[in-house]
Amino acid sequence: MSRISGRGIVASVAFAGFITQLDSSIVNVALPTISRYFGIGPGRAAQVSISYLLMATSTLLVLSKLADRVGLKKIFIAGYLVFVLGSLMCGLAPTITFLVISRYVQGLGAAMLYTTSFAVIPKFLARELTGRAFGVLTSAAALGMMAGAPIGGLITTYFSWRWIFLVNLPVGLIAAVVASRSLPHENSPGSGQEYGTFDVYGALLSSCGLVAFVYGLGKGHGVGWYSPATLGCFGACFVLLCLFFVCETKHHAPILDLTLFNDRGFAYGCVASSMGLMLLGGTLFLMPFYLELEKGLKTEQVGLLLMIHSLVMVGLGPVAGKLSDRRDPRIICTFAMTLGAATCLEFFCTLELQSLFWVLLYLVSMSASLALFISPSNNLAMGLAPKGKHAIAAGVYGTVTRLGLMLGVSFFEVIFSGFTRAGPSAGEKLSALTASPAALVRGFRYAYLFGAFLCILTACCCLLGRREMRKENALEPAAMG
Repeated sequence: MSRISGRGIVASVAFAGFITQLDSSIVNVALPTISRYFGIGPGRAAQVSISYLLMATSTLLVLSKLADRVGLKKIFIAGYLVFVLGSLMCGLAPTITFLVISRYVQGLGAAMLYTTSFAVIPKFLARELTGRAFGVLTSAAALGMMAGAPIGGLITTYFSWRWIFLVNLPVGLIAAVVASRSLPHENSPGSGQEYGTFDVYGALLSSCGLVAFVYGLGKGHGVGWYSPATLGCFGACFVLLCLFFVCETKHHAPILDLTLFNDRGFAYGCVASSMGLMLLGGTLFLMPFYLELEKGLKTEQVGLLLMIHSLVMVGLGPVAGKLSDRRDPRIICTFAMTLGAATCLEFFCTLELQSLFWVLLYLVSMSASLALFISPSNNLAMGLAPKGKHAIAAGVYGTVTRLGLMLGVSFFEVIFSGFTRAGPSAGEKLSALTASPAALVRGFRYAYLFGAFLCILTACCCLLGRREMRKENALEPAAMG
């Protein structure tokens, strides 16, 4: 593959990571303006964000299977086009209902880009370049997350909230053209006889089960974790996913190829990445409340301070990815999570101190830990994906990591609320807390102690994966002989 083609592939997937993360965060700052424009309350406005998240998470498995059937390049380019279409619909939305539906379309395009981005890198790039490419992808996604709030605020203030969606049109179309020229043409993935009939029941059960789970997490935060609505969602999720796994064991061309998990390296990589992103989701969720409730900072000061996290991620992401091409990714991931555990314990001991130095030290150290973990873990899991199954492996990996982000928010929120005894339900809004300073400190401490425990579990999982790899390597010469 030529240098130009390789750079074009990396640029295409990096921009996909940037734009999907940007649009998951850029809309949040515009929600108050959208609420006033349509004359709606915060609960209805929240559906603008939730709809994007629901679609982007629940369709990954289905889309990854579809990409295996029709080709990664087709789904990747189609993802840009669907994303642009959804953005156009959002920008022209005449009603809030139309806007929510349009966000579902945009979320579908984001899912198509997300699942194929992780599969494109190991399939079309040389093995010694994949870590570096994943590092660039991680940095681009972090940059999109960081840039969402300030860009959204500027556009909404000086133009209109509609332009936070319409600005995607030209850049999305240009990105689609670049991708069509950069990505190699694939051989026909296979005939219908080879791949069998599409697993319709598996697609419906997996999508509905994941929707119920994500919706249940939202209900838990909103109305309480023991409410009938929340428990009903989780109950429906359990039943649907049980039926899904039964269906997958019987179908000859399943949506989820369970044989993927026969490769213990890939399985350990998925579990480790999911737990690592639980730490990311939970700490990013809880830190603003610590800075406002405990340190008394203003919202704009909190935003500026938290930019340190994204800046460190953007700077170290490519370095970590490049390093994982030269060294065993498991060693790097284990070191990163050990650093993360030490950072959480340091914060556990210093969070009552008045000086912001310890906060800055925590932000820099935790961001470095996550940057050193995410790119190598991506490289590790996708590098171990079986040949010919990159798309479905990317769908599985994308699903478990996204769920890890959401579970991190939920676990940290439940632990914090439980130890502060903020109210009758764990779902009470954190911004409305009236707990005493001592109770707040106790809640933050135990939440970050859980973070340290999560880091240790993740490091152990990385070490177990490394041991399994050594076993496989030891068996190879015997098999060859």
